[in-house]
Amino acid sequence: MTSSTSKTTDQELVSIILPVYNAEQFLKETMLSIITQNYKNIELLIINDASTDRSREIINNFNDKRITLFNLEKNKGVANARNIGLKESKGEYITFIDSDDLWTSDKITEQVKFMKQNKLDLCYSYYDRIDIKGKQLNTVSTLAESLNYEELLKSNSIPMLTAMVKKESINNIFFQNEHHEDYLFWLQLVKQKNFSAMLLKRITAKYRVHGDSVSGNKINSLIWTWQVYRLHEHIPVMKSLRLIISYIYIGIRKHV
Repeated sequence: MTSSTSKTTDQELVSIILPVYNAEQFLKETMLSIITQNYKNIELLIINDASTDRSREIINNFNDKRITLFNLEKNKGVANARNIGLKESKGEYITFIDSDDLWTSDKITEQVKFMKQNKLDLCYSYYDRIDIKGKQLNTVSTLAESLNYEELLKSNSIPMLTAMVKKESINNIFFQNEHHEDYLFWLQLVKQKNFSAMLLKRITAKYRVHGDSVSGNKINSLIWTWQVYRLHEHIPVMKSLRLIISYIYIGIRKHV
């Protein structure tokens, strides 16, 4: 499958990075929510991370010249897949989505407008949490209005599926093959480029919650967050403890 950039002269090109690994259950629905965006000048970069199910077949059933498919022979994880997308992207703006999540039809339109009006490098938005059947669980609408590096340390509050970033702001920053690779990416970006991310106060996406070991995942998340503070950001122990308390509090507010 080859790509062809849409020639919509009054719209900047937006690159969408979609890692896929054994995603046949929800992939078609996810892709439909992307290609039916009312913003038409997009390129969808799909990185098939050595899937062994019907994912590749589902992708190939879409006849859309805005789609470029990269088939990897070995599974190397989501960080590697997103990095391939970053390297291959040609858009002025970059967005991310996972293979079981969904976008509202005006997500890209509203975010590009918001980015241009406010001259932003990075923005994010509210989103709904849904179950595996698509039923809404709750809306995450307690996100901070803006996030600099110090505020972002308190919580991983830039949801990957709602984020939009200017490509020129990323330069040589890539995802690390570590737990919380998204959190590390945002921290590195905001810290090195010294800017704040801003909240678009709209629901632009739906995050699918899977029921497998929810409590265990939350415990793992705390462990990984502690490792981010201590091993990657080299934050002293007492400050890391204060940040962990903040992380827990904001996490509870986010999901209630």
